[in-house]
Amino acid sequence: MLSIEVPAEVPATLDALHAAVAAMRELDLDRLDPRVRLHVLAEMETALRRQIAWSHDVIGGLAQEDPADMGGPVHQVVADWLRISCAEARRRIRDVAQLSPRLTLTGQELPPELPATAQVWREGLLDEQHLRVIQTFVRDLPEETLAATVEDAERFLAEQAALLRPDQLEKAAHRAALLINPDGKFSDADRARQRGFTWSAQRADGMSIGKLIASPELRANLDAWMARFAAPGMCNPDDETPCVTGQPDDEVASKDLRTPAQRQHDALNALVRGQLGDPKLGQHNGLPVTVIVSTTLQELTSGVGRAVTGGGTVLPMRDLIHGRPRLPLPRRFRQALQPALVSGPDPPNRLPRSTSGPLRQRSRLYGTGLRRPRLLERSPPHRRLGQRRQNRHRQTHLRLCC
Repeated sequence: MLSIEVPAEVPATLDALHAAVAAMRELDLDRLDPRVRLHVLAEMETALRRQIAWSHDVIGGLAQEDPADMGGPVHQVVADWLRISCAEARRRIRDVAQLSPRLTLTGQELPPELPATAQVWREGLLDEQHLRVIQTFVRDLPEETLAATVEDAERFLAEQAALLRPDQLEKAAHRAALLINPDGKFSDADRARQRGFTWSAQRADGMSIGKLIASPELRANLDAWMARFAAPGMCNPDDETPCVTGQPDDEVASKDLRTPAQRQHDALNALVRGQLGDPKLGQHNGLPVTVIVSTTLQELTSGVGRAVTGGGTVLPMRDLIHGRPRLPLPRRFRQALQPALVSGPDPPNRLPRSTSGPLRQRSRLYGTGLRRPRLLERSPPHRRLGQRRQNRHRQTHLRLCC
């Protein structure tokens, strides 16, 4: 086994830190004057912020390491060790990248992207909410803003952050933004920078909340689509045969009890569902661009339970059966297919280009229940040293591993 040598000063310093925290907990602060307790509380907050800043620097150093030496992607390894989410680990890596010195291609060191903020951050005068306010302010400035103006504004906000609460700092940042760009003029590049769409985590009831920052073009396109397909009676999933072409009957439209927001949701669903499975979309990772789900035969026949898509989304059985006529899904059931799950060395992350479609489907389906599904070595080997490499991988020659 490999042994890791730890310098003696590292465990000694950590022991001193734990001992100091334990000693602080032994203090009876309740008998002290409230002003003294507030002073102690402020000092404890400063010490905590300094530790957070230091931990971010450690994460920044780990981000420079080779993922092979780390045992996987840095954000995943950090998330596992600290028991935080991968999104939180990524956020800390992005934060420390803005607060650490930068290097050019020639090795020249440049100051951090937020130099004044980085200084007060490491002094323990800022918390994460202060940092978010300054990051948002700098990000939302027009692209044509002079670098000297941005630097002066960032320094001003960093100084104010050491004196103000985050909500007060946000008001100061808003006022500074108005002084820099009083007319509120933004270029096409500024708008393009802001566009995006993100999902929140799927809730317990299966619903998800999405955040869309749409460009003017996307909004115009969606408005035109909604005007036609979000009208009463159109794309109603409650109808036995939803109307997706032509005009709905007056009787059908009058019985439509959906809210405008629900009609727009159903119209957007009809837009995406109508495109999935179209051969014109080509393939993604060797598979048709469609929804691939994993479920059991009992759940499918009973109509009760939940399926899991290749992307990890939990899909209620009712929605799966309801969308069956419109979703050309290549389905495989766990009872019908029982691939051998064997252990072994961690193979490459990508499937070979010549891997057959059925095997790709199997790997995607069974990957939803495994932590890191991979393909193991061929059995029997399809090539030997000195022989010409063969480009075909048959489904019977490859097995799944975890």
